[in-house]
Amino acid sequence: MRTWLAVSVLLGSMVLGACASGGDGSGRDAGHSVGMDAHVVQLDAPFPRDTGPMPDTALRVDAYVPRDGGGGGCTPACDMGETCTGGTCHCGAGAACTGTQACCGGGCVDTTSNRMHCGMCGRACTSTQTCTASSCVTSCTVSCPAGTTCMGDQCLCGTGAGARACSSGESCCGGTCTRTDTVANCGACGRVCSGSEQCCSGTCRNTQTDDNNCGACGRACDSSTADGCTGGDCTCGGGGECFIMCLLGTCIPL
Repeated sequence: MRTWLAVSVLLGSMVLGACASGGDGSGRDAGHSVGMDAHVVQLDAPFPRDTGPMPDTALRVDAYVPRDGGGGGCTPACDMGETCTGGTCHCGAGAACTGTQACCGGGCVDTTSNRMHCGMCGRACTSTQTCTASSCVTSCTVSCPAGTTCMGDQCLCGTGAGARACSSGESCCGGTCTRTDTVANCGACGRVCSGSEQCCSGTCRNTQTDDNNCGACGRACDSSTADGCTGGDCTCGGGGECFIMCLLGTCIPL
């Protein structure tokens, strides 16, 4: 009886093991595995990674929020320090700032030249400095003419960031470095040469009659062979220049 019971238990164990291993002894139930895999694929198919619509960047929540954090829906956003009221930007009780101005302490100031707000709100220059082109520079120690900007100990031609020192032969004319050796600015700003005059070394000269600048600047007639300049040519007694010597308006012959 015990022998028969042991044999039954052994046979039952073998049957259960065969079922668990797939029934063919290979340890794999191909049909059942395929069915499970297919089932897994089917379950995964309705859930792609990107199921929702792409976000619309034009509808960002912060697209119409002013930089100062106020409400009102101002578009474009108000500048720093300004407030948005009823869809309009304001600086304090006034209108929005324009150009190089910024809203500082409830008022519009030009930060390119304001000593207390130089370059930005709250950046103050010292008592020995001025605000020039948004930068604090040492106050001028010289007196500069109109159209120039004083920076430290020199006068620069022009204003703002474009101010510069004029080169040799130039003068600051109306805020612009200009050559002063032309007929329009001969020796000084606005000094104009007229008629047949030319600008010679900063002075207007009539090159048709000037025997030191006869025909051109710097062309001087030889006093021994000519006694004047006529029509831009060196002459003796109104005639042509002598070959050897001009004496009393007459050329001495060889």
